[in-house]
Amino acid sequence: MRFVSCAFVRAASGATFVAAFLAAAASIGASQACASVDQTWEAASSLAASPPPPGLRLIVHEGTEDPAAGLDRLERAGFHVAVALPPYIYYVSTGVPGAGSDARSPDFDLFEGMEDALPPSAPNATLRSRRFAPAGALQGLPFGARWTDTSEFMLGRVAVSILFPESDGSTDPNRYDWTPALRDSVVRSAVRGFARWSAFAALRGINLTFALEVHPGLATRYEPIDRTTAEEDNWIQDVLTGYLGYRSDAITLAYDAANGAR
Repeated sequence: MRFVSCAFVRAASGATFVAAFLAAAASIGASQACASVDQTWEAASSLAASPPPPGLRLIVHEGTEDPAAGLDRLERAGFHVAVALPPYIYYVSTGVPGAGSDARSPDFDLFEGMEDALPPSAPNATLRSRRFAPAGALQGLPFGARWTDTSEFMLGRVAVSILFPESDGSTDPNRYDWTPALRDSVVRSAVRGFARWSAFAALRGINLTFALEVHPGLATRYEPIDRTTAEEDNWIQDVLTGYLGYRSDAITLAYDAANGAR
């Protein structure tokens, strides 16, 4: 099963996108739901065999230290880390960040002239009715952030979980599967896209680093590509229940996964 979802963005207020990505801007500590070493290394091996994005150098690290510690060490050594797949892969720049990127062009357009695929989501009545902790009160959240602020900040370190749902045939027929080549293509595309955002920010005096983790083979009873967007909560809930290890509605699980990545 392979699936690329723009509609998933609405489930987590922009924190989730493409295949699907769960992103939460934050200072990164140990992840609540970390990718396994084998899965991360599989993605890292593919990235190591590919050329780095323009203007960046690739550093391959064979250790297994805490992701934040690895980023801290490189920054203390004078590197700007644009994109990382800790603890193995770091794309860094020295000197002026973004100097070798096409983001230097005055006509540079990150969106390449395209409009949003979907209109902005309306405020969710379910979320409005809930009582959330005050800003910064939850453990691990950056100063000023609330549980629902998973896409409010575009600076500092941004945690990105790349989740690959895989239908298991128990409800819908399993008609499609992610191949290693397709998964590698998604991860490489993510790195290129985030590298452009990092360069764009750096040229405007903003430090921006994306730290990725990869989670392939997350089982779901459904074949998402055969389901309508009106049914997407079914497979999103299915995938995230297995990923996090407990049950709730799709929106709550999506926020929990995004915040856990911080």
